[in-house]
Amino acid sequence: MNEKLKSVDIIMLLLYSPGYTENYNEPISGRTKITKMLFLFEKELAKKFKLDKITGEEDIFNFKAWNYGPMSSTIFKDIDFLKNIGFIKTTDNVSSNLTIEEVQEYNYYSEKYNDDTDTEFQTETYHLSEKGLNFIKDKQKYDKLSDNQKLYLKEFKKQFNKAPLRDILKYVYTTYPEFTEKSLIKDKVLGEN
Repeated sequence: MNEKLKSVDIIMLLLYSPGYTENYNEPISGRTKITKMLFLFEKELAKKFKLDKITGEEDIFNFKAWNYGPMSSTIFKDIDFLKNIGFIKTTDNVSSNLTIEEVQEYNYYSEKYNDDTDTEFQTETYHLSEKGLNFIKDKQKYDKLSDNQKLYLKEFKKQFNKAPLRDILKYVYTTYPEFTEKSLIKDKVLGEN
């Protein structure tokens, strides 16, 4: 692959890739989950995936330690951009299976960006729209990946998209403590309250 991928391309490829359902465009549920999945993708899959070769950067999302663990404003901006141009569709679900971490992060994000459109927490489920699918196919973004890259992406998505958010958070918090130094929910995630 000679063309350099951008952070928006990585998000779209993760959404496009099959996962545990074996279906392409398998949705990812929740802003927290997609953020932590992209964090783990960058930290654990980047070398195998040769991310620096296809993006020109090792730290494409610029994660920082934040109030709720690793955070990237790049991801939030990219997802909003992809939604605004119609490449990503979301469905809102009021869920009774929410973790406290999701609600707290959502409330913080809403307050910080003055998003008072929703009064009740809803989990957004992300997937590519028809327009996004056509873009991936027309530009051959997925087809240009090597067979190994496709396999790594599929296995990664299979493992983490199926996992409960709380398990992903616990894994992130125990494996990457330097990204949880500022966390307001660290004790809850690690079960130390």
